[in-house]
Amino acid sequence: MRHRFAYNARAIAARHWARMGSVVSEMSILCAPGPQAAACINDHDETEQQSAQPTAGDGMYYYLDTEFIEDGRTIDLVSIGIVAADGRELYLESAEAALERAGDFVKEQVIPKLGPVEQRVSRAAIRAALLKFVGDDKDPWFVAYYADYDWVALCQLFGTMVDLPSGWPMFCLDLRQLMYHKSIDPSKLRPRDGRGLHNALDDARWVKWMWEKSHGHVWHERWATR
Repeated sequence: MRHRFAYNARAIAARHWARMGSVVSEMSILCAPGPQAAACINDHDETEQQSAQPTAGDGMYYYLDTEFIEDGRTIDLVSIGIVAADGRELYLESAEAALERAGDFVKEQVIPKLGPVEQRVSRAAIRAALLKFVGDDKDPWFVAYYADYDWVALCQLFGTMVDLPSGWPMFCLDLRQLMYHKSIDPSKLRPRDGRGLHNALDDARWVKWMWEKSHGHVWHERWATR
């Protein structure tokens, strides 16, 4: 088991870095402020959507966000939102989350945006829905913003890391890391009115939107307001 685990991890990592080289290369062309910026943006607008999609034969990208309660030792999933590259969406809230343990931030920013209690489902139901959503895709790729806790919350739906479905990566692509390497200011990226923040589905939509813009050949502040 250990040897198979190590081999699968190396194989997945090799595919990942092959892709990431392409992503970083494409993100290296940024528009400078001034009259040239508009021309630079227009030159690339037509190819943004093609550039943002996986190449032929690759698995699909899935853009995710979660809301959770954490105390330094545990990460308790509250809700999860996922948007596929083809536009499909999945949003579920956990009936098992211990909302009474939520800190002030979750109480103020997350819980008021949850749906009716009767619509919440078990973690097992969330896992089943996620498996159905990804379906037969044997090479899926997941993207999140500040992905660390989101990815742990998703993985723990399946148990330990080695319990992830066959072919799924053991890591999540992090939009924030790419932005860091390209010196993109995150303070300019959120919609300025703050709408939808800390709703997992709305945030997952934003992750997809921003990844596709950043994965195109150009980034510009005008994308910060959709």
